Amino acid sequence: MENVFLQETPFIYSDHLTIADLFGICELMQPKMGLQFDCTRDYPKIQAWSERVINDIGKDLFEEAHKFITQAGNRFVQMSDIRPKL
Repeated sequence: MENVFLQETPFIYSDHLTIADLFGICELMQPKMGLQFDCTRDYPKIQAWSERVINDIGKDLFEEAHKFITQAGNRFVQMSDIRPKL
């Protein structure tokens, strides 16, 4: 993703938020919100892109939209032997 989509533009397809960014951020946030694992931690361009997408959407709206998966993930982590890797 860093080497192809985020080389010349701040978002996946262009200089502004598109549906590609919305789908992309949802995929990348599932491990973080569901398992408390940040799969972007070693990828600074992806981290910066994620922050741009969340800021464009609005942090409160983004968190509200992901509320269910965050709660379910927190319960799963509490009931399992998984150790968060944020």
